[in-house]
Amino acid sequence: MDGTNQQPQSPQPINPTPAFNSSKSKAPILVTIISWLILFAGLSSSLGTLWGVWASTFLSGLVERAGIEDIGTIPNINYVSIGISIILGIGFVIVAYGLGRMHKWALYAFTVLTIIMVIILVYSYMIFPKQNLSIVLSPVIEVLSLIYLWSISKKFV
Repeated sequence: MDGTNQQPQSPQPINPTPAFNSSKSKAPILVTIISWLILFAGLSSSLGTLWGVWASTFLSGLVERAGIEDIGTIPNINYVSIGISIILGIGFVIVAYGLGRMHKWALYAFTVLTIIMVIILVYSYMIFPKQNLSIVLSPVIEVLSLIYLWSISKKFV
């Protein structure tokens, strides 16, 4: 020793949770399941739409090269519907991320997206009333999920 009076240092306590994770509340299992389902729906909506546009464009090009003038089976591309589908899909992916981390903004965004989906359902059913009622399943599940999420909304940060 060099002659100075030093106190032995006690070891610093180890913090089991990192500081950046302290405000994150653990999502209930049902919220986790809902967020995974929303993620799957968003990815399938966006990627499915992009694949459909590519396939339609590819088939249209093949038909043109083949010299067939009237095939009647390739639908016209509705760019507004494509844009809405891609935007909703991306929105659902973002909402799934926020719900999985119990963010309040994700609950509000999911509410808006669910309202939009119900409006689209009602509109499409009014235009095509003889379509299969199985398309109602997705918005019904969304509305039931929304009711559950709002019932535990106090847990969101």
